[in-house]
Amino acid sequence: MPFIILSVDELNKRIVIHVGPPKTGSSAIQFFFNENRNLLEKNGVLYPKHPFDKNKISSGNARAICKNDSNGRLELDIRKLNKVVKNFRTNDAFHTLFLSSESFFRIMDSIIEFIPEVEIIGFIRNPVEFQLSIYNQSVKRHSNTEKLNVRKILDFSQWDKFLQLKERKGNFKLFTFLYKSYNEPGNIVEDVLSVLKLNGKIKLEKQQINISYSFESLEIKRYLNGFDITAIQQELDQFLQRKSEHSTDYRLLSDEDLASYTDQIQRGYTKYDCLLSETEWKLISKMGESLYSKTYKKQGLKEGQVKSILESIYNEKPFLFFRIVNIIRQNSSYSPLYSQLTELQKMLLPVIYFGDWCRAMVVNFKRRNKLDKRPASIDGAVKLFNITLVPQAKGSNPGRVVGGLKGKNIPDFAYQLRCENTRSKSLTPQIVSDIEFINSFPECQNAKEGVFFYGGPIFNNFGHYLAESIHRLSSFHELKEQVPNAKVIFQPQRYIQFLKIRKHTLPPHFYETLDYLGIKKKDVLIQKHPFKVKQLYVSRQQSFFRSRQPISKEYKDFLLSCERRANLNNIPKSDEKIYVSRVNYLLRGAYAGELYLEQMFKRLGFKIVYPENLALIEQLAIYKQAKEIVFAEGAALNVLELLGNISAKISVFQRRVYTKDVFFSILQARCNEFDFLSDVHELPSLFVPKKQVRAAHGSAISILDGDKLSELFKSRYNFESFDVTSYHKAVVTDLVKYHRAYSENLKNNNLKGIEEAFIAKLKLYLKEGVIVDADKGLSFN
Repeated sequence: MPFIILSVDELNKRIVIHVGPPKTGSSAIQFFFNENRNLLEKNGVLYPKHPFDKNKISSGNARAICKNDSNGRLELDIRKLNKVVKNFRTNDAFHTLFLSSESFFRIMDSIIEFIPEVEIIGFIRNPVEFQLSIYNQSVKRHSNTEKLNVRKILDFSQWDKFLQLKERKGNFKLFTFLYKSYNEPGNIVEDVLSVLKLNGKIKLEKQQINISYSFESLEIKRYLNGFDITAIQQELDQFLQRKSEHSTDYRLLSDEDLASYTDQIQRGYTKYDCLLSETEWKLISKMGESLYSKTYKKQGLKEGQVKSILESIYNEKPFLFFRIVNIIRQNSSYSPLYSQLTELQKMLLPVIYFGDWCRAMVVNFKRRNKLDKRPASIDGAVKLFNITLVPQAKGSNPGRVVGGLKGKNIPDFAYQLRCENTRSKSLTPQIVSDIEFINSFPECQNAKEGVFFYGGPIFNNFGHYLAESIHRLSSFHELKEQVPNAKVIFQPQRYIQFLKIRKHTLPPHFYETLDYLGIKKKDVLIQKHPFKVKQLYVSRQQSFFRSRQPISKEYKDFLLSCERRANLNNIPKSDEKIYVSRVNYLLRGAYAGELYLEQMFKRLGFKIVYPENLALIEQLAIYKQAKEIVFAEGAALNVLELLGNISAKISVFQRRVYTKDVFFSILQARCNEFDFLSDVHELPSLFVPKKQVRAAHGSAISILDGDKLSELFKSRYNFESFDVTSYHKAVVTDLVKYHRAYSENLKNNNLKGIEEAFIAKLKLYLKEGVIVDADKGLSFN
């Protein structure tokens, strides 16, 4: 039965569809309207939500009303279209439905057939600019290694398509505008807003999306496209785009080429004059004049240009630089631009062999060569085939993960990585997966059907869960958009076994955290037994435990999008001051005398927060609105890893000497003002887990220096009532509680050495005057 959409005019409703075409700013339009959906809805315009990749590039609403034909190309899906239009027609809150996608340009005739009164918006680009932009994109995204092939005849095919539509009879409306950069007056977004009758109702902010490469970036990328750079493609592209901002003052066309093209455009005026206003035809002439004013640059690697961009990569992205070096050195026998390779190597060699450190770095990256031979990636994730998932075995922990992925061509980043301890000078994350154990594990034979995404190992400790188990997930929603039935696989650290029944245990707030990150419970597969999957997508960890490097801008953008989805960015700021307490964790990692500190902060007007009693989203909301937050060091600090920005001033009372090294980069990426109280004396832990012979370091108790605390309260809060003697008494009370809680177990299990080390360290502090006269109150009987 043929499908016909009823007249929308009868309902006083409009359907407006932006059709692109390619290279006319569709990504900027879609990003703007997706970010302003709430304002659009308030003004009666429905714009269906859609995802973006990490470069803020999107296919728009294509999937909302299209499907793939037998050749894999998008075609109109009448069922989807009917559903979208029906929902719109029956919703009185909206008078306009707006859809956007470049894919609609090919199917404009089908759209008009099924929506006779549709209003179509299209953009026409100066064909000279179009040719240059298409070429720039081919180098950026499609591995083109060739120089620009200057056509003798300009391509007016998109103009012709719109002209045919203009001459077609029907009730539809066609609005065509000249493409103008988003940052120019009367830009493409303003043109769309004018058709939607929203001029001045939504504020425009400057932004640049899918930036064209500068000449230097274009040439170095064109050269590197001759190698297998799949593993660094995204990072390299993002860097080159950033370096290309405001750097488009060049042209690849000679004066002769420009003269020929100008003549062709002038002759086309008569044919295409109905598509643009007189004002916009004048803009096309100005664009031509602007091209003439730019410097003509002949393509080909030149030492000065290449050296400049390489030095920028070296200084700002040293890891990326050395991976580029390694790829070139390992593949010097293959290059479609061999002469340029030789020239480039000559320039690189002085830097490569600059000192022992450089040589060590190159050697360190050689072992990662398989990263550069990984399978093709989709939406920021690598697709692996026939992978056996080995569950975490008994004894697995964040420092040695006994479990993971087994298969062919496993890239290094698919294993679990973390940085070395804070005393190490190495900044490079190290693999902590037990690869020997994984490789010795028998391969599963039968593979599960379907498409899966690897979430990684899940650690039961809540702090380590947030710090090490959630940082691969930012691209899952992109995969989910393409494969609705895709599931994300997690590998728990612990299981409870009864007879043949095996049940996993999960950390607190497990599903709350995933929901905040955009992953629903129905999309989660918790591994209980070994199994094999035919298709597995794996992303890199976007943050590493103990890293001293800030998170990337792309990952921060993802976290900010999570804030928006949870409506945290709309929480009004307050003058509230918060103290985040660990009083309830005296026996599992705290500092002695904290109850006294709580009382002092209460007197200063601080609200005392016990995060273990709050839902995860409540904690995040409190941290987003507060003016000042003081943390007793603990897992609550790791909760901040879920946020992109924090406006509060943050102070951290350390329990361990090296706390600052662990949390500095987390706070630096999110806060403008933060500090650490580092005058702390660590005591050995007395808590020994069952069937273990070593104490759990994270469950130690510490002592904050009383005199330093008193100085802090005076200098920062003008508070004179902090009594050091009273504080010391509170410290002693907690030390006695802590010792008595564990001493009997230590004696019964012949672990006296642990207790002796604790007492010896405590007495040493007492002699140093850390607790004045407090030793009289201690009892170890």
